[in-house]
Amino acid sequence: MDMEDLDIEIGFPVGKELPGQGDIQSSAIPEGKYAICFYTGPYSELKTPYAALTEWVTQKGHTPKGISYEFYLNDPGETPPEDLQTKIVFPLL
Repeated sequence: MDMEDLDIEIGFPVGKELPGQGDIQSSAIPEGKYAICFYTGPYSELKTPYAALTEWVTQKGHTPKGISYEFYLNDPGETPPEDLQTKIVFPLL
């Protein structure tokens, strides 16, 4: 992951596609095969589960494609860093 050239999208699930407005646009995560990792701990240590997921994907003979996704499952304003939960998703070829 190139932290110097990072593209961030923020979103939430909806029941149907919504029209965009100005800089806010609708998008969807494409269907397909994914490798998924659940991580509990501080965001500053996300490199560890990323490395583990990358190694697992490679060992299983898969090839990542496109961009990865992170889903933050609790609120960092209300949750201690060691209890933060993140779902990491790699699209696969």
